[in-house]
Amino acid sequence: MPDDSVGCPICYEFVNNDHLCFCDHLMGDAIFGSSSNNAQKESHAFCRECLKGYTKAALETKPFARGWLGLKCMAVKCQNPITWQQIKKADSSDELDETIKTLENHCAELSVASAGLYLERCPKCNCAVEMVADTDTDSDDSNEELKFHCPECNYEMCRKCNEKWGEEHNNLACEQFAKQQNREGYLKDNQLSEKVVNGFTKCPKCKSPVEKIDGCNHMTCTCKFEFWYCCGVKHNDDEHAPNCTESESD
Repeated sequence: MPDDSVGCPICYEFVNNDHLCFCDHLMGDAIFGSSSNNAQKESHAFCRECLKGYTKAALETKPFARGWLGLKCMAVKCQNPITWQQIKKADSSDELDETIKTLENHCAELSVASAGLYLERCPKCNCAVEMVADTDTDSDDSNEELKFHCPECNYEMCRKCNEKWGEEHNNLACEQFAKQQNREGYLKDNQLSEKVVNGFTKCPKCKSPVEKIDGCNHMTCTCKFEFWYCCGVKHNDDEHAPNCTESESD
């Protein structure tokens, strides 16, 4: 056993000092107070592999240290934090980096919530914004509390119904705004349908609208029915409707 190696209390393997990570007893003193029994007066050492496994498992177990400064020490009865800086030393892989970011984000949300604030995330750029009121429980929110504004991309939405914010919503409750949007959407769809149908010729057989972009008037519908676009008569050699003005051109 080399003189500069230390046994990991989790896996009992001996590792070199430069491959160890430690809990921070000084940070523990700052959190709990130097006279507290929660903070131990020494730092515990762990190998990087054990700390990596502990960090990945933390996505489920969430053993966060007090103050959200990292994870609780793995040693029994030790509440000192293993800081995020120490955890990042365990491995530089993208996988662990993403895990740490997820845990740090969760700690940030818990920290904000413990202060009586709430985090709202922008659906466009995922930026987290501190908000004062929780709209899930308040029924008489003011417009200012309902309105979410992202400082990164300037996207604005309603925090209750998640619809994009606009002047129409400014003086309407979410239920009224939804009804108005549904009505406007219905009218818009009907106008579009009417425009499409009026600009097309209907198939004489299945009544589906058929558009002629260019070429001759001989059309074949998706239902396989063939007809003259100009007069709607079934295609039969060169026979058009008697009053068709385009019969000679085809």
